[in-house]
Amino acid sequence: MDRANLDTISYQHPIILFDGECILCNHAIQCIINKDKTKIFKFMALQTAQEIAVVDVAQGPDSIILWKKGNILYQSDAILEIMSELGTGYRFLGKIGKIFPRIIRNGVYSLIAKTRYRIWGKMDTCMIPPKDWKERFISSG
Repeated sequence: MDRANLDTISYQHPIILFDGECILCNHAIQCIINKDKTKIFKFMALQTAQEIAVVDVAQGPDSIILWKKGNILYQSDAILEIMSELGTGYRFLGKIGKIFPRIIRNGVYSLIAKTRYRIWGKMDTCMIPPKDWKERFISSG
């Protein structure tokens, strides 16, 4: 898949790029899938994104990335935007989160990102999505 194909998909669906080997990240993605009743989001492991060079992942695997209509959001901005799409309760929490300055939000985000493997662990390989989620995941194949 090349970048042009990803741009076409991202126009229709926001894409969440996440660390596919991180246990915390995988649990967060599973939560998003379960709360995303309209199936608006598509998903791609950062490892796959790096492999097929679809987005500049210079921020590295320590950042969740949201690709939405050509815009790329990182860290807390990505999380708050994702929350805004998940329904009333999450939308409300996202608005409260935006009250805090980005430097504080991203500071907390970075602290969690730097300790996530030590606290939650790391998988040997990226998650293989269940059959009923497969169409929501973008792979290199």
